Amino acid sequence: MAVLQNHLIKKRVPYIFAFILLCFLALAVRLLWVQVVRGTHYSDLAMSTRTKGVKVEAKRGDILDRNGKVLAVSINTDSVYAIPGEIKNPEETAEKLAGILNISQGDVLRRITLQQFHVYIAHKVTPEQSEKISEADLSGIGLEGRNQRFYPMDNRASHVVGFAGTDNQGLYGIEVAYEDYLRGEDGRLAAEFDNRGREIPGGVRTYSPPEPGHTLRLTLDETIQYIVERELSQAVEEHQAKRGTAIVMDTKSGEILAMANYPDFNPNDPFASSADQWRNPAISDTYEPGSTFKIVTLAAVLNEKEVDLNETFECQGRIEIPGASIRCIRNHGPQTVLQGIENSCNVVFVNLGLRLGVDRLYEYMQAFSFGEKTGIDFPGEANGILIPLENTKRVDLARISFGQAFTATPLQMVAATSAIANDGIYQTPRLVKEVIDSDNGEVVEVHDADSAGSRVISTKTAGRLQAMLESAVENGTGRNAYIDGYRIAGKTGTAQKIIDGSYASGKFVASFLGFAPADQPSIAVIVVMDEPSGSLYQGGQVAAPVFQAVVRDTLQYLGKLPSFDENDTEVKEEKEKVVVPGTINLSREDAEKKIKAAGLELRWQGRGDVVKKQFPAEGEVVQEGNLVTLYMPGSLDEKIIVPDVRGLNIRMSAEILEMYGLKMSPEGSGSAKEQSPKPGAEVEAGATVEILFE
Repeated sequence: MAVLQNHLIKKRVPYIFAFILLCFLALAVRLLWVQVVRGTHYSDLAMSTRTKGVKVEAKRGDILDRNGKVLAVSINTDSVYAIPGEIKNPEETAEKLAGILNISQGDVLRRITLQQFHVYIAHKVTPEQSEKISEADLSGIGLEGRNQRFYPMDNRASHVVGFAGTDNQGLYGIEVAYEDYLRGEDGRLAAEFDNRGREIPGGVRTYSPPEPGHTLRLTLDETIQYIVERELSQAVEEHQAKRGTAIVMDTKSGEILAMANYPDFNPNDPFASSADQWRNPAISDTYEPGSTFKIVTLAAVLNEKEVDLNETFECQGRIEIPGASIRCIRNHGPQTVLQGIENSCNVVFVNLGLRLGVDRLYEYMQAFSFGEKTGIDFPGEANGILIPLENTKRVDLARISFGQAFTATPLQMVAATSAIANDGIYQTPRLVKEVIDSDNGEVVEVHDADSAGSRVISTKTAGRLQAMLESAVENGTGRNAYIDGYRIAGKTGTAQKIIDGSYASGKFVASFLGFAPADQPSIAVIVVMDEPSGSLYQGGQVAAPVFQAVVRDTLQYLGKLPSFDENDTEVKEEKEKVVVPGTINLSREDAEKKIKAAGLELRWQGRGDVVKKQFPAEGEVVQEGNLVTLYMPGSLDEKIIVPDVRGLNIRMSAEILEMYGLKMSPEGSGSAKEQSPKPGAEVEAGATVEILFE
């Protein structure tokens, strides 16, 4: 029996030995795999487990105005951080920190007991708080210098610049639009720590330096921005308006020199204002532009040669269209196209729009970027709303022609006006001029406007429009935008607001847009006042004075000197000068040929066959394209049509009325503003016309 057991044991030994050998072989292979084949991987894994890193923030790039004035900069301020693993007494530490930082003790305790290597307690602490924390010498608590955004001019251009968050990321405005350029590349500092979160003496330390962000140079001019914000805020407060918006644009390049909205906000403390105040209404909000849009309708009609400037339209205070009865602001009587733009006559523009047709009007609206984004380099731009072409009815076309039944942004309106001032060439608006490398100062990217632009109307059409819009300021509803010594062109607008799908009673958007100097345009400006309160609510009353103040100070700042003395009888400086020919005692046909041959525009007064008087007089020197009024009073034994003397001085008004066999009863001084009976009324010879001069 014993012999049998020994035999069995001897037979099993080789198997046991083979099994043990296989185990050692497997362990050797595994050891070879871990130490040699995967050695680097596990070594790196061990290092990463022991190593804790801290992000080293890159300095955010500065934002400058076109002249190098700083609008946004990153400064170094202290942040308080904690390493929870090193804190010995969390409750006591939380109590001391809360007292120094004036924050909740519970919030501090929650943060410093998190299962994390590194947490922030507070940012942008004051120097006094930093000193107290250093003196407290709390274990696991430290101070770290971090780049924080600072806006040295506070509210200046806040809606354009926007603001960055506590983690230095762009949140609004240019700050977020150019985030990829401004933020830079963060660096990293790393060191080895044990399992209790303590740094290992002599352990590995690595440092990757951060790369600062690029600097942006905007198209804004801080001085012009100041002028606009000053005038806009005063007007909003004076008229108790809901909001105001103004833009100043370079007509040649499309660069935005100023863009302001009021109320505004302070980007150093944005959360003290509502989120609604952060938006930029100049770009993001739309409204019915009202009569300011008439310049686009007129541009299309003139460019398509669909109207004779001597043609008259009868305004009886309203016009009937299938589906609607459209009112005008008053009964204007017979109106030429020029008088239509001067007096902002809806009836004239409804007729012009219907004559043009919806297809062609929409073509010009698209060319002027209505119904689509302008392409400005800013987030949140609105398209505006147009009725789909296939759904546009005759009544819609009539309303669109004078600025209703669609919406646009203030930016779209000023860009369109700028194209007219730029001899018919449309330039895409721009807010950023160039991107600069913060390390070496080299220009990385240039955002120049397309020098060629896109032509939307002919140079001749633009020239006619420029002259007519100048007349609208000198003789029409835009008188409050007039500036002594400067030639100003523009158009008023007063649009009733739409609320919940219908026009709201007593709520208006008052606006004025134009350009200056009218003979050599350099800037286009729009002013929009949302819901002005009180008895003054029209564009000429509320927005035009803001336009006047902004343009006056801006032209002076830009070195554009007055082109003439208002008290001087000599002619204004002109690009091209024309001597006014004489037409007295000529027939209507001969007088028209003579005036047009001189390159001048013509307006008729009266219904006779022979010219009795003209203004300007024969021999005066004016700009090519200026308006000449020919007076033809007719026979004195028939009814007299009262001439339009608005805009003329007392002497000229008296001469015109005397020629018609009428008497004048003047009140005030200056230029004729109102007259009774109205122009175009029929009266008996010898009747008296009462005129108010201002």
